[in-house]
Amino acid sequence: VKYLKARLAMRDATWAEATTLLENLRAEATHLPGLEIQLNLLLAVCAGKLGEPEPEEKAYQRVIHADPKNVQARTGLGNLYLALGRFDEAVRELEAAAQSPYAPGAVVAQWVRTKAQRLRAADAPAAEWARLDKAVVAAAPRFGAVSSEPLVLRAEVAALGGKAAEGVQFLRKEVVRR
Repeated sequence: VKYLKARLAMRDATWAEATTLLENLRAEATHLPGLEIQLNLLLAVCAGKLGEPEPEEKAYQRVIHADPKNVQARTGLGNLYLALGRFDEAVRELEAAAQSPYAPGAVVAQWVRTKAQRLRAADAPAAEWARLDKAVVAAAPRFGAVSSEPLVLRAEVAALGGKAAEGVQFLRKEVVRR
């Protein structure tokens, strides 16, 4: 019943009330790891809606401590770090999320784009760009057989890496193929 009350408070956008209910329930759910993970994910959402980055970060970290491969927590924490301007930490979390076999293509794409921006800002050597391109090629099946997203990502990586002409060639070849 407490869980449902908390979810109703979230539905009604009464975030402070939802947070209180979820925290109380979390204190009672110490021997139920699945429920505790879910409660922490919900607490992170509430904290985000309240504009409270510290509790949001702590909630995501509790999930990651219990389940280091939790894609939702890693992605949420990565997005939080992006919002806070902690870009290297964001890349680390998004990469950890993208490495999960359960990560959808959208998570992979977010990691690739964020990583590419960091490489560009750091004026990274060609070997780093080549590694990122290989990661995109390896992740292509996650997007689905007919998706053009991996090719668009490769073109973006090439362009950001100073090889715009190579990126255009990727796209032209795909247009001809389709």
